[in-house]
Amino acid sequence: MNNLLDKIIIDIIQKDNRFGMDIDDVILNFEPYFRNGLNDYYETDLKKGDIVLYDVTKILPIKEKTGDIKELYKALKRMGNKIEFTQIPINEGVDDSLRLLLGKKFFNDGNDKFLINTSRSNELYDDAEIKTYENLRFNGFSYDNNIIFDPDKHYVAKAFGAKIFFEDSPTAALRMIEHNIPVVMPAQSWNIKTPRDIIFLDKKDAENKHKLINRLNNYEGTMLFRIRDFVEFGEYLKNVIKTYRLTS
Repeated sequence: MNNLLDKIIIDIIQKDNRFGMDIDDVILNFEPYFRNGLNDYYETDLKKGDIVLYDVTKILPIKEKTGDIKELYKALKRMGNKIEFTQIPINEGVDDSLRLLLGKKFFNDGNDKFLINTSRSNELYDDAEIKTYENLRFNGFSYDNNIIFDPDKHYVAKAFGAKIFFEDSPTAALRMIEHNIPVVMPAQSWNIKTPRDIIFLDKKDAENKHKLINRLNNYEGTMLFRIRDFVEFGEYLKNVIKTYRLTS
């Protein structure tokens, strides 16, 4: 995939270098649940790929109803109070990727190699921490002691000593990179340019999104490593382990 990424991965597996991961749309396949919740609250008909901006209040079907952030918080509270919020599945390939990166430490809650950092908070979801723990346990992950709830992920990752971070938000990814933390970014409609941008965003918001993506793409191959999904990434990890004859 990339020699620079190879080296980072080798050091994680062989030297126990640390890494971090976001939860929503990185570990968890959050987008379908989130999109359905938006459609339910705003009475919209957003399809997969229509959420083209991380700030969904600027997506036209929602913006035309109300661009009020307080309304979005109400929508999030409603989503968070459903039992399904604790049963969101993980993204395919995440568990295999973690097994390959962590080795024997895959089963160790509180291990010193792996950090989960999320911006979830009680402002967004009632009992956010408890429900997040429940959701990960639902998927067979017992990492309660590895989770930090803090929106300033770049500061947390830096303090933890993470050598790379898995992140889907383009803004959060850019902050990581600006703090010298490389990013692996699974593809999402809000972190790439897509033809739907001009359909679901007004001109100014589409231009601002593209400027942000352009800034991010300046680091591609050096500090930014884009992946299609974790199935692809897991195959890449297996190839690195085989090529360099690694053991963990």
